[in-house]
Amino acid sequence: MENAELNLLKQIMQDLTFLKKEVSFIKHVIGEEFELSEFAKEELELACATPRNKYISQEDVEKEFLCN
Repeated sequence: MENAELNLLKQIMQDLTFLKKEVSFIKHVIGEEFELSEFAKEELELACATPRNKYISQEDVEKEFLCN
């Protein structure tokens, strides 16, 4: 095998090893049992109780902050 082919195979092996570690980490995170903080629960409750007509549209936010 030529040097370039060996280098390519080495790089592929490094990439695969990296991807295996990343997938393992993602599987670990997905399997965790997380609980919302009290603050997050209160904010979620407030958001659910807010009528939709009180929300600000994306268009209005863009007008305000993007200076069209």
